[in-house]
Amino acid sequence: MQNSQSKGQMFLGFVLIVLMLLLGYWVVASIWRALSATPAVGAAIAAATLGGLATIAGHFTVKHLERKAAVVAQLREKKIPVYEDIIRLMFGIAFGGKGGRKKLNEQEMIKATTDITEKLTIWGSDEMVRAFHRFRMSALNQPSGYETLGCVADLMLAVRKDLGHENKDIGRREVLGLFINDLPDSVR
Repeated sequence: MQNSQSKGQMFLGFVLIVLMLLLGYWVVASIWRALSATPAVGAAIAAATLGGLATIAGHFTVKHLERKAAVVAQLREKKIPVYEDIIRLMFGIAFGGKGGRKKLNEQEMIKATTDITEKLTIWGSDEMVRAFHRFRMSALNQPSGYETLGCVADLMLAVRKDLGHENKDIGRREVLGLFINDLPDSVR
């Protein structure tokens, strides 16, 4: 729904810009014809008109981009705590009982997962929702350890991407290598 509404707004904006440009062209052409007897004055008016139209178009473009950046910044502020909770849960599962970390019992894991799911439903990007779903399904179905590790890595990469990191030259192996020392070569 949001995506189709956004596309509709973009199309409407494009149509309005085209109409403004056509109107501007018509105004300039009319003035040009009216003042063609004195080319110097006609050229000055045409240049001023084009400059004014460019300024107006630039103003609306900048306002649109500023509004879009503000929305992205507000969403990021809401996402960060959710994503921190996800990473905290994964590290709690991986390192529970080690290095001074408390081992999570089943009720604590269920509560943490439920809280995260609630917030992720509201604030998570599509990719994050898919990655968290795969992680949960993997944890519930308990496939091979490597498949679960792949889901963990994909989730961590999705968190990074959604927060603006490019993940350039970083894959599953590098992310998992941050906390697993003896990864086999088969994990990619």
